[in-house]
Amino acid sequence: MIPFPYDNIREEQKKVIDDIDDAIHNKKNILIHAPTGLGKTAAALSPCIDYAVKNKKTVFFLTSRHTQHLIALETIGLLKGKYDKDVISADIVGKKLMCAFDNLKTLNNNEFSEHCIKLREKGLCSNYLKTKTNNQLSMQAKVLIEDAKKNNYSAKDIVALGKTHECCPYELSIEIAKKADVIIGDYYHIFNKHIQTLFFNKLNKSLEECIIIVDEAHNLPERLRKLGSAQLASSTINKAIKEANKNGYRETADSLIKIYDILNELVRNDEAVIDKNKFINEIEKYKHYMEIKMDLLNIGESVLDFQERSFILSVGKFLEHWEEELESITRIISREQSPFGDNINLSILCLDPSVISSHVINQAHSCIFMSATLEPMEMYKDLLGVENAVLKSYKSPFPEKNRSNMIIPITTTKYSMRSAKQFRSIAIVCSSLSDAVPGNVLIFFPSYYLQKEVGFMIENTSNKKIFYEAREMNKEEKEKLLNEFKANKENGSILLAVASGSFGEGIDLPGDFLKGVIIVGLPLVKKDLATQELIRHYQEKFGKGLRYGYTYPAFQKCLQNAGRCIRTENDKGVIIFLDERFAWPMYKECFPQEMNIKITKYPVQEIEDFFRNMGS
Repeated sequence: MIPFPYDNIREEQKKVIDDIDDAIHNKKNILIHAPTGLGKTAAALSPCIDYAVKNKKTVFFLTSRHTQHLIALETIGLLKGKYDKDVISADIVGKKLMCAFDNLKTLNNNEFSEHCIKLREKGLCSNYLKTKTNNQLSMQAKVLIEDAKKNNYSAKDIVALGKTHECCPYELSIEIAKKADVIIGDYYHIFNKHIQTLFFNKLNKSLEECIIIVDEAHNLPERLRKLGSAQLASSTINKAIKEANKNGYRETADSLIKIYDILNELVRNDEAVIDKNKFINEIEKYKHYMEIKMDLLNIGESVLDFQERSFILSVGKFLEHWEEELESITRIISREQSPFGDNINLSILCLDPSVISSHVINQAHSCIFMSATLEPMEMYKDLLGVENAVLKSYKSPFPEKNRSNMIIPITTTKYSMRSAKQFRSIAIVCSSLSDAVPGNVLIFFPSYYLQKEVGFMIENTSNKKIFYEAREMNKEEKEKLLNEFKANKENGSILLAVASGSFGEGIDLPGDFLKGVIIVGLPLVKKDLATQELIRHYQEKFGKGLRYGYTYPAFQKCLQNAGRCIRTENDKGVIIFLDERFAWPMYKECFPQEMNIKITKYPVQEIEDFFRNMGS
């Protein structure tokens, strides 16, 4: 019998446990579509930990959300009481985030890594010296590590411990992880080849002895494509020129000016695919590519001796990356116009995430990919290159009567149909729907432009208070807005958000905090050259270019937005998809079966009847 952290197991949860247990015992990979509320974390960790403890394996629970780290730790804490022996866990976030010195957190990850290495090598990090000397742990560090092993500490707890005792939190976490049965981390700890190699060398582990759980796996393909991509902006070169002049590196500044001029010469149109050798050959006319690259790398490294950041080094690293022979990528040069002047970008874009994920999937004991929006599963299997795979979909644990899912095909945000008249129609429909909902409503738009244009009209047509999500909100601003929104639950208010913004996924508004979600239109990305190249690649590889590279990713965002509404088995609410395209066969077939979606042109009556029957 596999130990389970709770007294009761739901029927669908038991199926997940059995399917994962079977996959692990047969060294298979499994993709799991399990709706919100099923209890995926407990259902995945229970069989994985049971197998790992018995067979001397290590479980990696990977998630991009820090809140999910805490849920995993809570689950592990409950499981610990079910075993005769201790289950040791290690919670690790990015090295920069674990640093006890807050002043270094303004650096980007690469800059922080370079700075950290230099401080350690020169013996200038006091916290590291109090943790290790000649690669040997101090007595104080050993005591802290033993304490942490027993107490199932979070990364935040370890950072606080490190600050209190002036030790390096990251090094403490690494030592805990060496003995851990479960390691909670980010996707990059496993899928970034460079980070994984350094990480596993420290832990003395290999992929073959690891069981990997990927939480919110619908995010993984895009994260991996970003990981495999790189960009050099003319604004970065300008900063590097200033840095070189400031520090007296005149020859380096001249080389950087030449690179800047070459970009200006190469960017004929707004964007174009560029051959790798075209850029290299243009530089070679001025000076040997290798000579410029090594000069930038060496000068950039020396600059870090007296400042924390080097733009010169950033340019050098890009030149190093540019000349590499890379698989399944495209190279694009583009011009961005802004009020502050044009910016030219030279980009290396990864088109195929499986190039990065396959080395993990092929070597690990088993991989479990799970999400509440992992459909169509065949697409994720293809994009990630998952072989020897089992695909499983499960029913929602929530009563169907508690929610009403509907498509209203009477407006559209299709680009060719956009007009002030169309926007007003959308606003009138959104207002009437929101006013019919007895409580808070969250409305998602494809863009900030549409949010603003339609939102202004909703203000004049709705009886409810209006809140706006703003671009690039920080954590404090986001929390403040959500709290104000929740405080209006009795009278009801409307939060106007953006599909790909701060509230598109990863927020919980359970109970009476949210009674309705309206998804306005499809958040289709601009069909720029990068998107066209992605479509071309997926068409050549899978024969599904438009679906994999354009329509399905937009639809996934809509499903994530919809998932904000029903978060617990007692929640009641309506989810409305407002656009005629949602009723088209190519999109309608993308809705998971458990949604039981219906098309209506009389939604207000449907909403009023639903809440009347629910007693709201």
